[in-house]
Amino acid sequence: MPVISIKHKASWEDGRPSRELCELFSEWHWENNCFHDQVVAFALAHREQLLAVPPGEHSHELHELHKQFSASLEEFLGHFLEEHGVSESQFAAALQEQQESGDICTRMTVEVVTDELLSIVEYSAFIKTMLEALALEASSVGDAQGAPEEEEEDDDDDTAQEARQLLEDLAVNDLPDAAAVIEQLHAEQEQRDIDAGGLE
Repeated sequence: MPVISIKHKASWEDGRPSRELCELFSEWHWENNCFHDQVVAFALAHREQLLAVPPGEHSHELHELHKQFSASLEEFLGHFLEEHGVSESQFAAALQEQQESGDICTRMTVEVVTDELLSIVEYSAFIKTMLEALALEASSVGDAQGAPEEEEEDDDDDTAQEARQLLEDLAVNDLPDAAAVIEQLHAEQEQRDIDAGGLE
């Protein structure tokens, strides 16, 4: 049986400011639906630009859209940093410090948040992240049936329908990775239909 050293115990009871900041950011990250809503809203708002991208190409237009989204995300993150009185460099240093935490839960949380940020900020991963966000949104049609907030349900279903239509149009337009994502979405829908049939 491994011996837990005093040093390790102290790291689990980490009282450094970086620990608190990372925990606050993690809570804020989850409260904001892991940036899913921001990604979907951006894609839908820039529908025409996305559909104007030349088929099969990672074009200049896509790079420009990514720059615009990165700027909007930085502004969104800036609100959190301003609220807690820290700079971008201080925040980056806090993440780095907690990536080396003796608490595995803290390390894993920081890794998840960091990976999700990178998947949006890095262009190569941004396109796939956007497509997967649209697919996730599209799969939510009707999920909230029976809830009392009918008007909110309708808004959610409208967004889900718009996301599905955009995703299908992008697949037809041969945007890289779109066809694979829509194929996966259809496969998941078929499986849900099969499962639902088995419950009847």
